[in-house]
Amino acid sequence: MRVQGSRVLVTGARAPIAVALMDQLVEAGFKVWATDSVDFALGRHFQKLEGFETTAPCRFQTDQYIADINAIVKKHDIDWILPSNEETFWLSRQRQELIVPLFAGDFSIISQLHHKRKYGELLQEAGLRVPKSFNEPGPNRIIKNDYSRFTGVGEADQAQPYFYQEKITGKEWCITVVAQDGEIQAGIVYDKAFNFRGSSSVYFADQQRPDILAEFAKLMRSTNYTGLIGADLIESDADQGLYFIDINPRGTSGLVLLNANFWRGEGVSLKSDRRASLALLPLFWRHPILTRRAFSRSKDIFNGMAIAHPYYLQFVQMYDWWRYAHHQGINLRQATVYDIEWDGQ
Repeated sequence: MRVQGSRVLVTGARAPIAVALMDQLVEAGFKVWATDSVDFALGRHFQKLEGFETTAPCRFQTDQYIADINAIVKKHDIDWILPSNEETFWLSRQRQELIVPLFAGDFSIISQLHHKRKYGELLQEAGLRVPKSFNEPGPNRIIKNDYSRFTGVGEADQAQPYFYQEKITGKEWCITVVAQDGEIQAGIVYDKAFNFRGSSSVYFADQQRPDILAEFAKLMRSTNYTGLIGADLIESDADQGLYFIDINPRGTSGLVLLNANFWRGEGVSLKSDRRASLALLPLFWRHPILTRRAFSRSKDIFNGMAIAHPYYLQFVQMYDWWRYAHHQGINLRQATVYDIEWDGQ
């Protein structure tokens, strides 16, 4: 893993994975600054930060956001930018205006991978399997929006563009990858059985599936991908094939398992299993026996991090998000990405 220098700006500090990245980078010897467009971002409480800066919202004030990022870079002599969430798309689109390197994929690639209907074209060109897409409903088909997040299987907003996808049954997996110049530098495969309503995973343990990573590596090579990326896939009961059902060309939750030595260029070693604490209760409702065993042996994702009272802060942040959602007239989950989401704008 080659990096551009020791002074790094992590964007999207609201996300737990951003805090995990900050912790890894600091332990690896980097000086880390963080930004977000909300001043109550969880990451600003990470005690080993060199500093936290608030920016304009990238979705609603894109030009000002880019100007803010460049001003922060100049102010703190930043060497490179590491985006963690959907601000990745806005930064990548305006890459030519940034004054330091951005660790993210080319906009033409990540924008297509983010599209739930069009992503399959790139994957099939690379030799990966994807479910078939249809314009009409039918047996063994599920409905999806062209752009969506936080949704379970078969959920869609029919006021937005949507389509139907072939339903694949089998074992569900998630992968998280860090790639550079088309090569996987770190790859993590974890079980999607532990998730909230078919969406965000809340328990992470690497499952040692080199065959899955080898398959995904075809896409990384064909697109010469650089940056953070994740994917959801199903190992089919019918033919044991690997079908990629969703691509997330940004940071995803499995990053919490990375160790600092990766960022030092010393190879990849992973932490033991980790869990997200706030999703504990709903998960118990779904998998009471599996969950009790997994959660009792795992550590919270903030275990050992230099962040004071992380559990209390998560509840405080939840209240802040609730207030923000109420002010915007949207629900709580929508609020967490409302000012950074990219849906083909």
